[in-house]
Amino acid sequence: MNETMEIGQAEIKRLEGCLKIVIPSAKNAFLIMGMLVSPLVTIFGIIFLGGILVYGDIGSAIGILIIFLLLWIAIGALNFVILAWNLAGEETITIDSSELKAEKAVIGLHFRKAFYMRDIDGVRVVPQAAGLLSYYEDYYFINAGRIAFDYGMKTYRFGQGLNEVEAGQLLKMIKESGYLLN
Repeated sequence: MNETMEIGQAEIKRLEGCLKIVIPSAKNAFLIMGMLVSPLVTIFGIIFLGGILVYGDIGSAIGILIIFLLLWIAIGALNFVILAWNLAGEETITIDSSELKAEKAVIGLHFRKAFYMRDIDGVRVVPQAAGLLSYYEDYYFINAGRIAFDYGMKTYRFGQGLNEVEAGQLLKMIKESGYLLN
């Protein structure tokens, strides 16, 4: 029984013994434009500070400049990963009778977690936060999404590229599939 359907941008495949859900990352044009400028500023800063370190007479400030340069490189790398997530990231959720596996993939990096179905509790749709918090919640790739569940003493989320209505439809379909125990 192999069947494919879509809810919004999510692609759901009913395979033998499991559901496989692929959700592309949410896109935000304003964030993407800002993140495209950020690497240019970072490259300019690295070249400028590198030139000062090599050719300048900076005396005792060298330690501060090196720390600043390393921080600038780290922030630039983080900005690159966030930009890549917004352009090409995707979540893959695989659910069978014993496990829920969640994977977020971007530029060859894979962040995976597996959860025993018997220990998952309180699966629900999370409403979108209002104001500035929604901006951060929706477009960064760490523990964000419209569908949440409790596992042990922590809440996990997935479905970041979904809106509230799509998340509700997807959760209803998952529950109807019979894989969720509660």
